[in-house]
Amino acid sequence: MMAKTFPYFLAFFTVSLHAQTPVDSTALRQVDSLLAVVKQQVADKQYAEALATNAAAEKLALETFGRRSLTYANCCYYHARILEKQWNKPSLQEGLQWASESLDIRQEILGDSHVECARSHSMLASLNTILRQYDQVLVHAQEARRIFEGANQTDDSDYRLTLRQIAIAHSSMGNYAEGEGMFLFILQHIAKREGKESREYAQVLSNLANQSNWVSNYEKCLQYGQEAANIYEKTGGQTDVYYAFCLRSMGQANMSLKRYAEAEKQLLKALDIVEKTAGKNDSRYADVLSMTTMLYNKMKAYDKALPLLIESLERIEKSMGKQNNGYIRALSNLATAYIESGQLQKGEPLLLEATDLQEKHIHGNVELQIMNNLASLYRMTGRFVAADSLCGKIDVLSQQAIIQSIHYMSEAELQQYVSKMDLHYSAFSLAHIAALSKALPPDIAGTCYCIFRSI
Repeated sequence: MMAKTFPYFLAFFTVSLHAQTPVDSTALRQVDSLLAVVKQQVADKQYAEALATNAAAEKLALETFGRRSLTYANCCYYHARILEKQWNKPSLQEGLQWASESLDIRQEILGDSHVECARSHSMLASLNTILRQYDQVLVHAQEARRIFEGANQTDDSDYRLTLRQIAIAHSSMGNYAEGEGMFLFILQHIAKREGKESREYAQVLSNLANQSNWVSNYEKCLQYGQEAANIYEKTGGQTDVYYAFCLRSMGQANMSLKRYAEAEKQLLKALDIVEKTAGKNDSRYADVLSMTTMLYNKMKAYDKALPLLIESLERIEKSMGKQNNGYIRALSNLATAYIESGQLQKGEPLLLEATDLQEKHIHGNVELQIMNNLASLYRMTGRFVAADSLCGKIDVLSQQAIIQSIHYMSEAELQQYVSKMDLHYSAFSLAHIAALSKALPPDIAGTCYCIFRSI
């Protein structure tokens, strides 16, 4: 009963916070109408128009109710929501300010445990997710979850979004088992409420596809990615940007499986869709472009790769800055192309910058290949002491990643993972770890030895 009556109580409570004059009531209806228009404009991707409409609502709210009012807090929330859709760092950082102001006002008037405060926390978690600030994602998403559950509002779509934010943060920080467990729980929840053909269900499948890529479980990635792509194609067609990102995930998996022709087809199609729907200045375009250049590097098609690599690096820096995995990966890809084409002097400073940024700013998923490329460059140029020192770091990080994967994957999945590793010595390292650690299944050492002999 509480869940059904709550919206009516909230509407009454919101109105009662303002003086009940005809002017105030009229102004309140006008602001609410403007925010309804903003919501539709965001749905239609008319973001410039939405900002203008929201500015009119903010002006009216400030003049009539003041800065410390729920009406103005609602305007701040929608301002953040518009900026969240921009997918570039300056807009996202500004969005954090607006979402924080909405939370501050709502907490002051409604108290810390009100559902509207949960929505502000969830918005802050969304913005931090795109900015890859996962410690802050967990702070706000876990608080939002506490509020939703305390208010018995677990059927709310924002509650499911909050759970997904927590799962994404765990996966991105390398806590794969926790992430997958949460994703699967959300899938069951969505299936009961919205069905298995809903876009919300597809979003979680897409998250699972991404995590499967991170742990090198490529066949599972293809399974999840195709299922999500089918839903997006049915609901939004093949011009849907979310459909494009399913293609991007599957392209990455096929690239890792050395199915280059299929990967190129998927990535180029994804790139075309994102360019037409979001534009070249969107960080998602830069992300797909970076993955495409990685494919051309692996294909040793450096004539195709180099111009795209330079463009990718510039676009990622412009949209999201330097302190993120996408920029670091783009640096590494460009460095690899230079080194493989014999331009060592251009490649080395890029690898050094990528390694430095990774050590200072990235937590969770470490790109070991970047460090390995730098170690290989040191060996190529006769700097064996520096190469050995770096290999020592790589070995420690490899062991940590392998042990984590052992606890996450089944024996069959692990065997497939090890067999597809790019670094030849990884199988030997895993066998060495297995021999030393009683915590690992004894038959893994034999499996790895056989793989190592067959490389």
